[in-house]
Amino acid sequence: MATLPAPTAPPAALEAHAIARMCDEAGVPELIVSMLRQPMTLKQVEGQLEEARLILQCGTLMGQPTMGRKLMAAGVSLSTARSLINEAAVQADEAIVTDPTHSGGPPQPSHPRINSAAVYARLNAAQGKG
Repeated sequence: MATLPAPTAPPAALEAHAIARMCDEAGVPELIVSMLRQPMTLKQVEGQLEEARLILQCGTLMGQPTMGRKLMAAGVSLSTARSLINEAAVQADEAIVTDPTHSGGPPQPSHPRINSAAVYARLNAAQGKG
């Protein structure tokens, strides 16, 4: 007769204070309330914190850090957050108006030419040689 392996216990859920501490240390205290709604294991908490980090990173890289933080706090998935952040960044870029025409008059040299004759004339006049 074969012996059955002993059943393994399911992973233990983290206590509320441990989840709150992990969220706070990760810089995402907005997730504390949503993570406390159901029992979560260490692996689940770490997975959600990693996804939150990636959403925040995406928002920052695309110039939409506020939107990234709002989507992360709302519990939006990483793929959806990336799509929404990308679309917002595209719309922001398209809204930038550029004017390729030059309206400041004729181009000016970055450094005006020095009139050396005038400079020497002023120096000589100041010394009484002129």
